[in-house]
Amino acid sequence: MIGKTASTLLVTIVSLLFSVTVFAEVYQWKDSNGNVHFGDQPPSSSNVKPVDVVLTPATKIKIQASSTETTLPLAPINARKKKVIMYATSWCPYCEKARNYFQQNKIRYVEYDVEKLPKRMKEFKKKGGTGYPLILIGKDLQMQGFSASGFERRYKS
Repeated sequence: MIGKTASTLLVTIVSLLFSVTVFAEVYQWKDSNGNVHFGDQPPSSSNVKPVDVVLTPATKIKIQASSTETTLPLAPINARKKKVIMYATSWCPYCEKARNYFQQNKIRYVEYDVEKLPKRMKEFKKKGGTGYPLILIGKDLQMQGFSASGFERRYKS
């Protein structure tokens, strides 16, 4: 069971993730007293693990960290909006263009940095990714690279 302090920290981190659309890595670690911590700048200890933050449709956010999973309620969003996932890198200019577009148009999305998360690189390749970004829109649509008009056509269809 996560302690009260760790739970408060977790809720704070989740809240910050929604107030800022820039992607940041989240890490989990235990201190010398066995307390679980979450943050974007882990200590140099060897027991640090990256955490996948996964948005689920409309009502929940799941935080998956090793064998721990927490689900928190969210305010409902417009049901017409499609789930958007972007497989990206930190250096890609098209990824940056997509981030800026999503932020300016208040489009919620999940971003995976394929260079920092080997599991996500495997998914990227399995989904046919050959260039960055690979953007998944809803259940059936995807696009390689980014253009506002190409994204809008898929997102609004």
